[in-house]
Amino acid sequence: MDDKKLKEEVARYWNQGSKDYDSHDGHGLKGQDEKDLWMKFLEKIIPVGTKDILDVGCGTGFLTLLLAEQGYNVKGIDLSEGMQADAKRKVIEGGFEDRVSFEICDAENTNEPDDKYDVVINRHLLWTLPHPYEAIDEWLRVTKPGGSVIIIDGDWYNISPNLKKENRQNDEEKNDHSYSEELISNLPLHSGKGKPFDYIDRKGYEITIVSLEDIDSFERIKYVDNEFLSSEKYRREAYIIKKPL
Repeated sequence: MDDKKLKEEVARYWNQGSKDYDSHDGHGLKGQDEKDLWMKFLEKIIPVGTKDILDVGCGTGFLTLLLAEQGYNVKGIDLSEGMQADAKRKVIEGGFEDRVSFEICDAENTNEPDDKYDVVINRHLLWTLPHPYEAIDEWLRVTKPGGSVIIIDGDWYNISPNLKKENRQNDEEKNDHSYSEELISNLPLHSGKGKPFDYIDRKGYEITIVSLEDIDSFERIKYVDNEFLSSEKYRREAYIIKKPL
């Protein structure tokens, strides 16, 4: 399967999944208490002096809306028109049109100029990418010298295969669709096949890792009936890659 067909299938998958994406455990925000934890975490990891942020794989606007509410100028890009349509609706409802823009665009080829953004950020994106290492190079390219690429993700490799399989089956039953086996075989981080840091680590860059311990602990209790999210092995980090001056 060539890259074009891979991306077309990914877009179709998320267009269909956008219909109820936010209703799934751990996807959309469910309550002010959960929102407050995420706002506090973003305040911790976004560098002082940041103004312009690119949210790559913005989906339904989880990070986009939180960052806009914190006063940043945010551009969200995503392959899925369905997911992005939901994000646009939320931006209008929140009154953030003056600081948020969107574009249908590939996370691995942003079409952005060099050195444009103070921060490039994403959440739970790497597993959907056929070329995660090259994608991160692309995000570094569009980040200003001294700026940061922030990748919020989990080491799904450590979660038991049975739990990963059950979570995938549950999502497929809810969405009535799934990735094809051919697509999955071309995604090196799908279902915890690999470790994110193997693709994030690179010479010449300062990398800071910040745990999402408070949010993960909260979600283990909030989603106690979800065997995947309530697992003690479900842990996430923010990998902050600083671009040299």
